This record gives sequence, C-alpha cells and structure tokens, in this order.
Amino acid sequence: MINVIIVDDQELFRLGVRTAIENRHPDLCIAGEAETGVELFSLLAEVAVDILLLDIALPDMSGIDIACRLKKERPEIKILAISAENTAPTVQAMIEAGIEGFISKRHGGVDVFAEAIRTIIQGMDYFGKDISEIMYRIYVSKKKTAEVTSEFTVQEKRIIELCRALNDSIFKETTQKQLSEFQVKYKTAEKELEIERQQTEINSHKTRQFVLTGGLLVAGLLLVMLIYIVALRNRRNRELADANATKDKFFSIISHDLKNPTVAQRDAIRLLLENSAQWDEASLTRYYRKLLKSADGQVDLLYTLLDWAQLQTGRMTCQPAKFDLTAA
Repeated sequence: MINVIIVDDQELFRLGVRTAIENRHPDLCIAGEAETGVELFSLLAEVAVDILLLDIALPDMSGIDIACRLKKERPEIKILAISAENTAPTVQAMIEAGIEGFISKRHGGVDVFAEAIRTIIQGMDYFGKDISEIMYRIYVSKKKTAEVTSEFTVQEKRIIELCRALNDSIFKETTQKQLSEFQVKYKTAEKELEIERQQTEINSHKTRQFVLTGGLLVAGLLLVMLIYIVALRNRRNRELADANATKDKFFSIISHDLKNPTVAQRDAIRLLLENSAQWDEASLTRYYRKLLKSADGQVDLLYTLLDWAQLQTGRMTCQPAKFDLTAA
C-alpha cells in the first residue's frame, strides 16, 4: 500500500482526487490532506507517508520552499508536483529542489496521477509531456550557457540527465510506435500473403480437380468407345462365323444334292452321243425330255438352296404358310 498526502489549497480538488483514488486505485491510500504548508508539516509529524501530491501555489508558502525543506529534513519522502503554473523558472526551481515528478493540472487526471505515483515509488522519475518540453528547452538553454561560461552545476547536471532520459524515452516511444506500425503492416502483409497463398492453393486445387474430371471423362469416353469397338468386332466376327458356317452348309448341300443328278445327266448325255446313230428320233426325243425334266429339277433345287442361304444370313424373312397334309 502506498501512502499519499494531498497538498492543495482547493478543497474541491482534494475531494475529487481522494474519491477517485479510493474508488479506482485500491493500492493507493490517502493518508491525509493539507491546505497549507503549516498543515502539511504538522501532518507529517503524525502520519507515515511515502509520497506527496504537492501543489506549488499555496497560501502561506510556495511548493518550491516546501520541496527544498523536505529534501533536507525528510529526503525519503517522494514529491510529485502538480500545478497550473508551468513556466520554465517554476519547473527549473522544482527540479533543482529535487522533486521526482511534475504534472500539469491541465493535462493530468487522477489516473495519470496514480500512474506517476507508482512510477516514482519504483525509483523512476515521471514528468508530463508539456513539462518535458519545458525541461528540454531548459536543457538547451543551459547547454549553450555552459559552453560560453563554465561547467554545469549539480542541479543543472540533473536537469541534463532528466532531459536526456526524456529524449531517450521520446525516442523509445517514437521507435516503439514505428515498430508497432511496422508490426501492424507486417502482420497485414503477412495475412494478405496468406490469403493470396490460400487463394492460389484453392485455384490450383480447382485446376487439378478440373483436369482430373476432364481426364476421367475422356477416359470414360475412350472406354465406352473401346467397349463399343470390341462389341462391334465380336458381332462382326460372329456374323462372319455364321456366314462361313452357312457357306459351308451351302457348299455341303450343293455337293451332296446336286452331285448325283449332275453326274447322271453327264453320263446320259455321253450315252446319247455315243449311241445316237442307233436310236430313232422318237427315242431321242423321249430321252431329251427326261434330261430337260432332270435339269428343271436341278434348277428348282438350286433356287431353293439360294433361298435357304438368304434365310440363314438374314436377308430373307421367314413367312410360314399353313397347308393341309391330308389334302396332299
């Protein structure tokens, strides 16, 4: 717990600070309040305190005098100056008195006061932005004066150290801001690259899918065509085999059914030629008619075989007819 004493001549200000700290900052304890310098030193004899929240403009004595006296009598007590008067002489005088922090009332609220108190208790200085700018101007002025006249005094060296620390903090803050902006840009670019990579991967996947689908379709069409060609070839082979079988049957029937009549006609014609001189005209006419009737039978048989062959090859449709065997 950090014990704090508020030193300010405005009661409403003290009440506001006390209420806000008690409600929002439980690690800070308001050990007391003082309206004047006399009340402050009386209060210091009664309560333990770690840090003062000290206004500069008090009715009986200035904050500068109080800071100088406390740093001699009670150097363990930290001082955070608060004031609406932020001139360079005032800031320089308070720093030379040995305070650990300075915040402008116009730019600081209770939360800023609380942050400054914690920082100072941890052993560091805390100065508001507008106070830091005044300190930097003091530093520049002192540096020029020292270059012309003499070396820095102890207090002036402290101002320089504080300003250097301030510059370092400003530089760090700027650097941190730039790093943060760079980090945001880097993360944004990284996300954009990741999105682009994912989109490229999706497009590549779609392309592979398209190619695979197209390949499967082409392979399917080729397979169907191959099956069709094989089936057509098999059908043609069966048709050719059936045709060859029909041809074999046809020639077998011809050789079987036409051979004997044809051989008989040949022998009869040879016999007629050899003995025509011995037979009369009537006998020759009778033999010629028999040969003609045999030839007509062979012709009918040949036409019948041709019709059968066409029927076997499918070039003639079969049309069955009914007839009465008893009538025949």
